[in-house]
Amino acid sequence: MLQKRMKLMEKNKYLCDGKLLLGIPPIIPSALEGFLPNWIGEFYAYYQWYNNIPSAEVINKVPLDYLKKAYPGLHDLDLELAVKKVS
Repeated sequence: MLQKRMKLMEKNKYLCDGKLLLGIPPIIPSALEGFLPNWIGEFYAYYQWYNNIPSAEVINKVPLDYLKKAYPGLHDLDLELAVKKVS
């Protein structure tokens, strides 16, 4: 079992920004950077919990493009307050 896992890990190696990553494809230039993706993940998780909705509905109710535009004004707020303002 361990040998199979090691072989799989060996196949999935990528070199990205000089760091060896396992199972993660190279960074796409259009990918989100900095603290923004972390904040969006926290926001979506709290939004789902706060509104008691399935995770599949969250992206429909609060599109990613909206959050990217609203980030400068929302990220300094307490997460609960940010979710209340968007809800």
